[in-house]
Amino acid sequence: MPETKDREGYAFNLHLVCGGFAYFSTLSNWVSYGEHGREVRRPRRVYVDTFQSLLIALGHCTANIVSEEDYTSWLMYRGWGIVTKALVRERMPQWLQGRKCISDGVGVFTDVALASPGALSHSISSTKKRIVSNRDNAQCLECGRGLSKDGIKLTMHHVRPFGRGGETTTRNLVCLCEECNQKVADEHVIEYFRKANLPYTLDANLVRGEFTKDSFAMALMITKNMMHTRAEVA
Repeated sequence: MPETKDREGYAFNLHLVCGGFAYFSTLSNWVSYGEHGREVRRPRRVYVDTFQSLLIALGHCTANIVSEEDYTSWLMYRGWGIVTKALVRERMPQWLQGRKCISDGVGVFTDVALASPGALSHSISSTKKRIVSNRDNAQCLECGRGLSKDGIKLTMHHVRPFGRGGETTTRNLVCLCEECNQKVADEHVIEYFRKANLPYTLDANLVRGEFTKDSFAMALMITKNMMHTRAEVA
């Protein structure tokens, strides 16, 4: 049976409520681009029955938030909540605001308000350089040359380009020699994630049961539109 508009709502995975803020994840839509190619995104509506079935298939429990009492209880127990459009617009309009985001290797978006200064800066700390160099065996992931055996100077490369919203974290940095770095430029080469043993496909935490072809596909669908953010609890 085709979905109907009156079965639309919003899906929020509520992680934490503290200091007057609710920290949550939600499916999101692109709104516009900001500085450094960062996307501005806002929560998107979902078809309630379909999305709830999807979450259940992935092993999650969900709460239907249709009243003030449901909302108050959900703030206490947290987890996935499917909230009616009417209640969101009346009680939670601040949850729907657009957020400037950076993105990680698996394509999840994070509100810049939650990001550390280091993740937002193009410059890379010595600690991050050391961690990435040790992880990548101090060699270029493209050509295999390194400082110790070849005398080649290594650079830190943003796999998801910084100028296209990529974060400056060890999960998005790899070692490349200067020559290979210049050749790659701002191309997004996801193969580097695999070579560095970094996650780059989906948020594995979405699958609470057995990993199957179907669960992988369902989790991948959610991952590519996921946004982590926060909103003030009125």
